[in-house]
Amino acid sequence: MDLGTEQVQWYDEKNESPHGAVVLRVQNILDRQSTRRSSIRRCQQLYGVDLSAYGMSQDATIDRRYAINHLKNSIDTLAAKVSRVKTLPYAITAGGNYMQQKRAKRLSRFIEGAFEDTKFWTKQLSIDLATLVDGTGCIHCTSDYDQLRLEVVPMLDLFVDDAEGRYGEPRNMIRRHLVDRNVVMRLYGGNDVDGLFGSRADRRTAIRNAAVPTDSEMSDLVINSNADLIYVYEAWHLPSAPGAEDGRYIVCIDNATMLSVEWKRMSFPFAFQRRNVPLVGFWGSSAVFEFAPAQEEHNKLSHKLQQGHHIMGGSHIVMQAGTLGKTVSLDNGIGTVIEYQPGGTPPQVFNPDPVNPQTYAYRNSIPQEINQGLGLSNMSAHSELPAGLRSASGKALQVYEDFESERLHVFHKLHEQFALDVANLIIEECESLLASDVDVSVARPTKSELESVQWSEVRMDQREYRMRIYPISNLSRQPSAKFEQILSLAQFGLVEKPILRRLLDLPDVDAEEDLQNAPTDAVDMALYEMIENRKYTSPSEFIDPVMAMERAKLFYAKCMVDKVPDRKLALVEGYIKECAAMIAGIQAEQQAAAQPEGQPTGEQTGGMAQGAAPMAGEGAAPPEPATMGAVQ
Repeated sequence: MDLGTEQVQWYDEKNESPHGAVVLRVQNILDRQSTRRSSIRRCQQLYGVDLSAYGMSQDATIDRRYAINHLKNSIDTLAAKVSRVKTLPYAITAGGNYMQQKRAKRLSRFIEGAFEDTKFWTKQLSIDLATLVDGTGCIHCTSDYDQLRLEVVPMLDLFVDDAEGRYGEPRNMIRRHLVDRNVVMRLYGGNDVDGLFGSRADRRTAIRNAAVPTDSEMSDLVINSNADLIYVYEAWHLPSAPGAEDGRYIVCIDNATMLSVEWKRMSFPFAFQRRNVPLVGFWGSSAVFEFAPAQEEHNKLSHKLQQGHHIMGGSHIVMQAGTLGKTVSLDNGIGTVIEYQPGGTPPQVFNPDPVNPQTYAYRNSIPQEINQGLGLSNMSAHSELPAGLRSASGKALQVYEDFESERLHVFHKLHEQFALDVANLIIEECESLLASDVDVSVARPTKSELESVQWSEVRMDQREYRMRIYPISNLSRQPSAKFEQILSLAQFGLVEKPILRRLLDLPDVDAEEDLQNAPTDAVDMALYEMIENRKYTSPSEFIDPVMAMERAKLFYAKCMVDKVPDRKLALVEGYIKECAAMIAGIQAEQQAAAQPEGQPTGEQTGGMAQGAAPMAGEGAAPPEPATMGAVQ
């Protein structure tokens, strides 16, 4: 189709019928990318998908009647290996204060609850398979009223222009999918609201009159089905710059536009996962496409072996002509007697090999070559250790597994980045809903209950935090090697205790973490209130005064670096002096208890124990602040 007919872009405000331009662009991409789409269907068939069940024609050149699908087995193993550990993003602050750190912690719990509610980890299994088979896996983050949704999107449903996608960052994207006509009517056939295109009557008429798909890919499936399905197109055009008003999002069907609104985000609502970084273009490379020649060679050799056994698999008897004196037909009976003439040469059994033994060896080496090409070791492919490692230590297993992990390092990193991208999409979707007065709530499971977390309670300025992934995927999957790695991290102090509990997969980590950190959090909160609100709280007698004083000294030093006014620093100084007085009082009591009987104490002499000081209560005025130089 001639591209010159697309004179007005679908996202141009002057276009009064953007649905026509969207459908035309999709048809143009279908014509230009027919080879890529056929390649995806062929890879799906090689993997084992029965395309005929979806109304698509099978590739007649693929014949696996005589062979085991080793390529599918290797793909399944690799997908299971990458998906074996949950990828959980968490938020961290860069030099944030106490309240920002607490909010980042709550944001991390919100993301975990959102992943649970949307069944992200289950859907990630499908994404991993799609990445290996189709070359690219995709999730669409959307919402249904106040509920977040993650939809797995087949690659054949997405359309990106080759020229726009050359550098991997297209500015236009279209999704075409089959939707029940009644669902479309419910979503877009109601009363007029902001963004709906045209009148209610025109939209309802267009939905009723929309034809079923007639393109070669889906027509057989839809026409032969009792379902009433029509094509729905969603198209996104990104703004030219942050704050620009030229972004556009529309929803349309073949014969009418349903919705047209401004798109303000600088990214599409999709997260993409690839097996490796594309050298050029937008789409990733398929592992099935890469190793299909090896599987097809295995299929051909299996066919050859089957024919050889069919022809040469029976017993053959060689004898001199006229030996029997008559024509005899051999049978498979028991104890069959074969007579030959006296003086003649007796018959001889001749059983040659059906196929050259080297052919067997060549065919049997192909699955191993596939595993090696995908970066899989025999330990992963066959679930067994090599003979020399069956009694090896955890360290030896770790070293052995490192050789395999090197090949999969890029895939693991992209796998983690995909989880981060989904987390960012969830945050963007929640922000968009909150702008419409919809506050998303998720339920995060704990040890004994579900914890409800509201988005409005955890939202943060994106400049205040960064999303990271817990480093679980970097650990060995062998229990002994994994334990040694975690033990080394703990011994060198490289990871804090809460993170160690996560790495060990201990239950209810956050509840235990909150309990262990409660004394420190209480001190930090008191110090934070002094600086932010000038509200003084005395040290609690139930919290270790040594820890509280050391924490306050660190906080005081940081406030000096941040140039906090002296009037606020005076409150922190008072807190430090009270902690010192409490420590002195405790030491005096210990000294008094350790003195021999009969020796006068401070109370007996009418004085106070050396170094003791009266304790101030909650809300009491702090002691007179000392000079800054007096704080040690």
